[in-house]
Amino acid sequence: SLSYKAPHAQDGAKEAFQIDPKFAQFYQKITIPETPTSRPKDFASLPEFLQSSEGRIRWKNRFDTEANYQHNVKQYYRLITGIDDSVGQIIKKLKEKNLFDKTAIIFTSDNGFFIGDRGLSDKWFGYEESIRVPLIMRSPFSQPRELITAMTLNVDIMPTILDLAGVKIPESVQGSSLL
Repeated sequence: SLSYKAPHAQDGAKEAFQIDPKFAQFYQKITIPETPTSRPKDFASLPEFLQSSEGRIRWKNRFDTEANYQHNVKQYYRLITGIDDSVGQIIKKLKEKNLFDKTAIIFTSDNGFFIGDRGLSDKWFGYEESIRVPLIMRSPFSQPRELITAMTLNVDIMPTILDLAGVKIPESVQGSSLL
């Protein structure tokens, strides 16, 4: 198991998203479009307690102007690029050691993230942007390149790992193997 701090903001720091300098040039020559739910009407439709929440306070520090939005979203994407680079290094090392074809990789996250969506920042609210997470699996023991669009839950991870290891899944386990 490997967990990354990136892409998390560094609370209280002058630079919220602290990147590896080797990724500083990434995304400089492009304009990141606003998300489909970042219009004023999306914010106006939120209940008052969300409009005055910590998510709104952080939005004001990170996404309130076009310049802030461009800077911070690009910094956030640079953090994600750093994770991609790290995963690539792990895969390279697995291949060098002839372990890649014996290794299952499960890539997921603990939460989504508002990058200005609905006039908010961060991850605490029960909207798609905050609760939907990636789940990418690569296994030499299952079907190649199959896209499954069904909903999965974090309770499906453990039975999947047991299934990959050839261990019988106890009946008391919640969730289902994704294999």
